Amino acid sequence: MTVTVPEERTGGDVRYWLRLLASVFRSMLDVAMLVVGSGLVSLGIVVLLDGFGLVSVRLGLSTGGMLATALVLGIVGAFAFGVASEGWFGASTGPMPRTPEHVAVARVVSSVAIGWLLWFGARRLTDLVADLAYPIAVGQEVVRATGVSGMMVVPLVGVGGAYLLHRSLRRAGFGSDVELGMIYFVWVLATVAGLVFP
Repeated sequence: MTVTVPEERTGGDVRYWLRLLASVFRSMLDVAMLVVGSGLVSLGIVVLLDGFGLVSVRLGLSTGGMLATALVLGIVGAFAFGVASEGWFGASTGPMPRTPEHVAVARVVSSVAIGWLLWFGARRLTDLVADLAYPIAVGQEVVRATGVSGMMVVPLVGVGGAYLLHRSLRRAGFGSDVELGMIYFVWVLATVAGLVFP
């Protein structure tokens, strides 16, 4: 016996998943941009500290090169922060009815997609940064490591941990902000690990 699903129900399901994916994608993009911004701004601060002799990283940059490199890293990092601040952080907690399982699936798909975009973008920049100062190349590696983490670690550890956290804290009244904070924490640790152990 064949069960026919009404066209309206099918269309409604498709629209539901599209709306859910769009909402969660924006939230996950915000988290990814926070990770990229944190890495690049931190790198720019290290370049400045090394240039002024407060730390010894031995970058060997001139004063002008140090300032220019730190400025570039700071501007790109601030742009990433700007994208996150103008985004829809926490958008996955809107009024549309959804289950934690559906949100987790959408986060996995979004994380992999965003990770691939960052990884692909970083690879395209390889030739461009080849002749620039070494910290700029490290900045490119930060973006690449963020992408790889988004594809490999965040879907399993970050999203999985956030789902378990949601189930554990559901009765306490905590929401998606706590979950996204955990995803950010895992994404940062995975990115740092990807830089230390490439």
